[in-house]
Amino acid sequence: MLFAQHGFGKSNKIDRGLASNHLSGIILSPKDETEQNMRNFVQTLQMTNPNIETLFDNQLYHVPFNNANDRNLPSYPYYPGHLSLSAFRGTGQLRKITSNVIDYQDSLGTSYITSPCILISNFTDRETQIVLNLAQDSIDYHRDNRIQNPLVISLLINENAFLDTLQVNQFLNEISVLDATGFYITIARNSPAYNQIFDNKTVLTNILTSIYSLAEINEYKVIMGYSDFVGIPFLSVGAYAIGSGWHNGLRRFTVQQRILPSSGGRQPRHRYSSWPLLNSILMSELDTISNSTTLLPQILSGTSYDTRILTASNPLSAPWDRDTGHMQHWEALCNGITHIVSPHNDISSKLDAMQQTIANALGLYSLLNASYVPLEHSSQPHHLTIWNDSINDFRKQANV
Repeated sequence: MLFAQHGFGKSNKIDRGLASNHLSGIILSPKDETEQNMRNFVQTLQMTNPNIETLFDNQLYHVPFNNANDRNLPSYPYYPGHLSLSAFRGTGQLRKITSNVIDYQDSLGTSYITSPCILISNFTDRETQIVLNLAQDSIDYHRDNRIQNPLVISLLINENAFLDTLQVNQFLNEISVLDATGFYITIARNSPAYNQIFDNKTVLTNILTSIYSLAEINEYKVIMGYSDFVGIPFLSVGAYAIGSGWHNGLRRFTVQQRILPSSGGRQPRHRYSSWPLLNSILMSELDTISNSTTLLPQILSGTSYDTRILTASNPLSAPWDRDTGHMQHWEALCNGITHIVSPHNDISSKLDAMQQTIANALGLYSLLNASYVPLEHSSQPHHLTIWNDSINDFRKQANV
């Protein structure tokens, strides 16, 4: 399932995503709404879309950051502002943090209650033990106060932590005994650049193994935040849902975005999301493909926005703006999930379909290369070989 990853500049995007049936849930971002606006939004959702799942990403991970870019978070009663790691020592201090976070969500009425967490840089650091303590205290408080809506454990993990397979397995042993409904997991990426690439196949293999272990072996509900096309492999190994938003910062989490004040920067160029390529490419590149090859129909994602491209004299003259690109991205992801994941009931068949799609994408890229279509770094197929190698390694380890 595809959830909206809520962020800055919501306007009516989520409402339109829900109306088009491309979204099954919303991951709410308090940083990007005042407390009153968030409460009004959730109440409206409960009246207009009562079946939509809502998960409140409490974002307490901002607390230990110096100079956190926490925007609206100080308007929320549970948010304490900056605290050093020593503030997470002792049962009394932990209980104050977890009870404030959980009580607020209980009053809000979201579908899930999320535990507080801080950033895990590696699985042997002090922060990991703090996160485990916060998780267990949340479970105790949730149970003792008979809170009805299910608890999911929040985890924010730097991608480097997944380099050490032994430590990953030890961490999985620790968390797979937690008495919770599931996990809300966000991978903090090293590079802020927008692309689909994992630099190291071991990292992606161990992420896939973690999702599979929690979702398929231990039957937790696993929701992967800040995902993009790589969310389709996540779903293929058992994730319940992935969250993805309208701008690049909502498709790829980096700590830099949470600490440094925004410097603005240039406006992103218009992109087209192609699930056959498992990538987003620039509209100017789509234009070149249309002019230089006959591959355009094979590149398109079958979205309702494709008509604008097909009826224009060329893709660059199609009526296309950032808002169109945002909504087309959700629909393209949804169509990719529908073609690759949904038709299959078992992990092996889903991975077969995933790897066939990767092979098809590599074939399309080869044809583009043979036609001398120039593509920028983020539009190129560097990610596909690493994805395929990681899936092969995962399949050997999991025997699926």
